[in-house]
Amino acid sequence: MEGTEIIFPISKSIIMTMWDTNHFPEKQKEENTFELLNEKEIRAYNCHQYIWANQQVYSYSNNFTLIELLKSDNDGKEILMKRPKTLVNGK
Repeated sequence: MEGTEIIFPISKSIIMTMWDTNHFPEKQKEENTFELLNEKEIRAYNCHQYIWANQQVYSYSNNFTLIELLKSDNDGKEILMKRPKTLVNGK
């Protein structure tokens, strides 16, 4: 799909990212590579996972402090993005 970026956590320290390189041409240099992320980048990916989650978020250490901080900055409410509707076979 045009403009799609998929972030999939494989373990507590490994994520797989895939993206539409036509929409994100700046990421072509990162294709088929491994990168080490610093703590700030890890928090950014964790925020992304929470904000775009459909129903559930998991933690290997049962630590949801980041989510609680995000919610407290939003008057205690969940932060959920409106998702585009995905059609499969036109339905």
